[in-house]
Amino acid sequence: MCALGVTSRLAAANLASISTVTAIVIVNKKILNFFDNLFIGNLLVPLHLLCTVAISRGRSCSNNMPLRWKLLISFASVASLFSSNLVLKYASVGFQQTGRLLAVPLSSAVDRFYWGDSSLTRVQVVCVFGIVIGVLLVCVDSVTTESMVPVIANLVAVCGQVGSQNLLRVSASKFHCSAAEHVQQLSPYSAAVSIVCLIVAFASSSTRAGAFDSLPGALPPHMIVYITASCALGVAIQFLSTWLSQVSSSLSYSLLTLTKSVCTIGFGSLIFSEIISLNMSCGMILSLLMFFLYLYQDAPRYPQR
Repeated sequence: MCALGVTSRLAAANLASISTVTAIVIVNKKILNFFDNLFIGNLLVPLHLLCTVAISRGRSCSNNMPLRWKLLISFASVASLFSSNLVLKYASVGFQQTGRLLAVPLSSAVDRFYWGDSSLTRVQVVCVFGIVIGVLLVCVDSVTTESMVPVIANLVAVCGQVGSQNLLRVSASKFHCSAAEHVQQLSPYSAAVSIVCLIVAFASSSTRAGAFDSLPGALPPHMIVYITASCALGVAIQFLSTWLSQVSSSLSYSLLTLTKSVCTIGFGSLIFSEIISLNMSCGMILSLLMFFLYLYQDAPRYPQR
């Protein structure tokens, strides 16, 4: 009965994680589409982080991480969040989700050359190249129909994501911090870094000129609901991800990420009536299949916790 209860809670948490991630991408896309200027839409990043700070405030946790580490990890994480919103603003949901899979080859390179992990099989090497080719196929239409902005922003988002993950990995062993302690220690600094970045962006002449022109005198009720839902979903994702990363194997967590991408691409395409070309379809299918095969090959290394 106890094992059944744990399994039920894990299944419910996985379902909630898939639902919240799919929902927040769709809600954020609607918010970013509503505002013509990206500056207004990017207010979501500090809002999410400030809500996380408010929820986690008062919880006891050790504070043994040096300030420079907190700022470095916060900057990498915030850069990834801002860039991800930029991709979501100027590209399709399918492109944003497929482009994130570039984290696999980049993580493999970091594991190989920094951590000294040379355990990649030949099949996994083929999968890495397959993911890159798939993402390039998806990028072809985005470059020709829009601009290089989503492609460059996606590269920054992926680098920030992989960078923050590896910095967290180093700090976990160096300062003996658990996943929950990382969230509690880094949330205030991430919020502060995001606000500073937003102020710097607003201070630039190109952003400041007409930054609030697209902001209506009073937000429509449905947009207030979207912004509130986005903040609530952001906090829920933060805590669900922290808990699942502690109780799931690395393979299970990676498969969860794959499922999120598939669901988000599917629902996003339906809701926003996104036109998916043959190149994009082939690229997304190839990337997702190669990602699944990569994880399947990695399975023996990660026993269930």
